Amino acid sequence: RPARRRTLLALFPLLLALTLPAGPARAVDVVNTPIWEFEGHTQQVRAVAFSPDGLQALTGSVDNTARLWNAVNGTEVRQFVGHTHNIYSVAFSPDGTRVLTGSRDGTARLWNTATGDEVQKFEGHTDIVYAVAYSPDGTQVLTGSHDETARLWDAATGDEIRKFEGHTSWVFSVAFSPDGTEVLTGSNDATVRLWNTATGDEIREIGEYPDFVRSVAFSPDGNRVLTGSQHGSVQLWDTATGENIRQFTGHGGLVFSVTFSPDGTKVLTGGNDSSVRIWDAATGVEIRRFVGQTNFVTSVAFSPDGMKVLSGGGSADHTARLWESGLEPAIPPEARAIGDFNNDGCVNFQDFVFLLESWGERIDGVQIGFTDFVAMLENWGEGC
Repeated sequence: RPARRRTLLALFPLLLALTLPAGPARAVDVVNTPIWEFEGHTQQVRAVAFSPDGLQALTGSVDNTARLWNAVNGTEVRQFVGHTHNIYSVAFSPDGTRVLTGSRDGTARLWNTATGDEVQKFEGHTDIVYAVAYSPDGTQVLTGSHDETARLWDAATGDEIRKFEGHTSWVFSVAFSPDGTEVLTGSNDATVRLWNTATGDEIREIGEYPDFVRSVAFSPDGNRVLTGSQHGSVQLWDTATGENIRQFTGHGGLVFSVTFSPDGTKVLTGGNDSSVRIWDAATGVEIRRFVGQTNFVTSVAFSPDGMKVLSGGGSADHTARLWESGLEPAIPPEARAIGDFNNDGCVNFQDFVFLLESWGERIDGVQIGFTDFVAMLENWGEGC
């Protein structure tokens, strides 16, 4: 009997946990009001992007135009006119001086951001260009097409460098790795493939999918791959092994667009359930939901500092919308201004070590560098 009593006492916490009702699920923060609605397109907005400084927004539409907007006051700055059919993808060059667009007319085009003039045309695909991306160093352009290929181009000359061949259906999405040495493609053939940029050789397939893959993205460190596909599927994968890390469950139907926050800790998604969602990359838990687009969300983007979210709407909704992300900066601006990188109220040797270890990295969208070093020296010992 004493032994049985001890056993029951030991099992009591487990039995209690199994019989008590589960606690309430964590409430998702729902945001209904955007900062701005960018109105002007006459057809659905299929693509959005932020400028590298976060001060401008770019949209591409089925009305055959791309448009530049002031992200501070919500006004239209200029239009990029020249495509003869729908624009499906847009991107900025790393320095922000060029705008890249991909179209149903089978071309990708490069434009002067400041003037709106067309400066380059990339011709060679035999069908719709669904996706475009700029290499991290700004020297190359990547495109994905209905002709089942992805192609690499010289940004300065417009010459085709190589093809990435192997998909058996349309290439919906493309991305460069952060160091530019690898290329990622997502396709209607229900595969995601990793390629060597320099040789065009396929490295591996990443993941398995029951249906087509609509969107792919690299994490900022390049170690993870994010995919969005049919049936509300958003998945995180290990780049090196192709193994699944986790899923983000909640969207209903097709997920059109996926991306990482600048620091890689959050995931942003948009789908045909008309919602935009932020998730914790480490846990898969939904943190925030943005509602208001009156139809499916075709494209989403984080601002370079992670403080804003941009979304584009399809079908009857011809707008793009700018939202407050609600995320906190990795380093509060007032702390960074004095070189207090760990935000402990004291500028000291720990901040110097952080500076050395983070030199050249982008934190909150701004590169750690000489300006931070000067701020630290000028305020050395402050608050200690």
